Amino acid sequence: MSTNSGEPWSKAGIRDLTMELAIGRTVAEIANYLCRDEAKVREKMKELGLIDHPGKFESVSIIH
Repeated sequence: MSTNSGEPWSKAGIRDLTMELAIGRTVAEIANYLCRDEAKVREKMKELGLIDHPGKFESVSIIH
C-alpha cells in the first residue's frame, strides 16, 4: 500500500496531480510520485472531470 493511500487529498496534491497530467505522465508515474495507489489516482481524476485516454490521461481543466 502506498504512503498516502486512504489519506484525504490536499490542495497541493490535487495541484500536483493536474500538473503531472499536463506534462503527460502516466497514471503509474503519477501514483508513484504522489505515493498513492493507481486506483485512487484514477478515482480522483474522474472526480475532477479528467478524461481517460489509452495509456495516458489528459486534463480537460486545470485547477489553480
